[in-house]
Amino acid sequence: MADRRIIRRHFRHILIPRRQLQDRENPLEIYSQEECYRKFRFYPETIIFICQLVNNTNTRATLRSGALTVIQSVCMCLRFLACGTFYMCIGDMSKASKSTICREVNIIVPALAQLAGRFIRFPSGRGLVAVKNGFQDKAGFPNVVGCIDGTLVKLEAPHQNEEDFVCRKGFHAINVQICCDNTRLITNIVAKWPGSVHDSRIFTESRLCGEFETGTHRGFLLGDSGYGIRRYLLTPYRDPQTEEERAYNAAHRTTRTLVEQTIGILKRKFAVIKYVLRVQPAKACNIIAACAVLYNIGKFNRIMEDNDEDDDEDNDEDGDNSEDDNGSQHVSGVEGAKRRAGQAIRQHVAANIFANSNK
Repeated sequence: MADRRIIRRHFRHILIPRRQLQDRENPLEIYSQEECYRKFRFYPETIIFICQLVNNTNTRATLRSGALTVIQSVCMCLRFLACGTFYMCIGDMSKASKSTICREVNIIVPALAQLAGRFIRFPSGRGLVAVKNGFQDKAGFPNVVGCIDGTLVKLEAPHQNEEDFVCRKGFHAINVQICCDNTRLITNIVAKWPGSVHDSRIFTESRLCGEFETGTHRGFLLGDSGYGIRRYLLTPYRDPQTEEERAYNAAHRTTRTLVEQTIGILKRKFAVIKYVLRVQPAKACNIIAACAVLYNIGKFNRIMEDNDEDDDEDNDEDGDNSEDDNGSQHVSGVEGAKRRAGQAIRQHVAANIFANSNK
């Protein structure tokens, strides 16, 4: 008891530091336009537009005098998506705690992901005609409405069903399907499948495939050999024998590089999906969808530079992910019929479009 009194008397005059509340400034007022773009991947006008999109989602009742504004919350989230660093590092720049950054990201990201139906749409009408013409101008491939590919987004080992997320390359991932048009605008994205699922199955189970099956969309999708050939999904020849088949493959490869460039630009702009996502799969899928929405918003505002044409490093056209569509004669039933129909159309395109391309 005496010891406690001595300790209390000794430290009585020492001032205990109180919590300091830092003033948070509006990032759009303290950074120039170029600084905003470097830090948040968007110019101030577009950031304000994004704030308007998520404004209703981000409003919360609070009695605190230092509540975050929508602009501050959106900028915190954009900074996280742009660099993919730890919440603590984002907090140091934003003068906010780690828990605050985490909370705002968990609010803004799902709100952006829910806008996918508004900003990610497959072309139709006059827009579809422009897309077909744009693709044909690229390498002479006719009637193309989109290029499709899968990409792996690395993921920290999840707590449940961990083995399902191990991809063919040996790391945990989400396998994401992306389709783009001739301007590298994302027209379809599927971000929900674990890394062990084959690209072909993701497409077969997708709504996009069903729409092509029912005739909602008319034209060709171009995919690599990881997809099974269909009358509407054309893949390259595995072993081209004639000049027309080689010319077909060359035009197919040149045209399909657009989707690889799209994925490369997407991951370059939003580094959070280029490196390992340290969240559980459900949140990871929302983050991927949110990045795709923001990518298209940037394309609409013409601020995603097309000179950043980084091809997707996870593309593996000739690896174990390939399907042998040349063996369709050994596949019976509906699947075999679909493959044979696709091969017939591919042969027709090669014979009638690319037969004289080298002459």
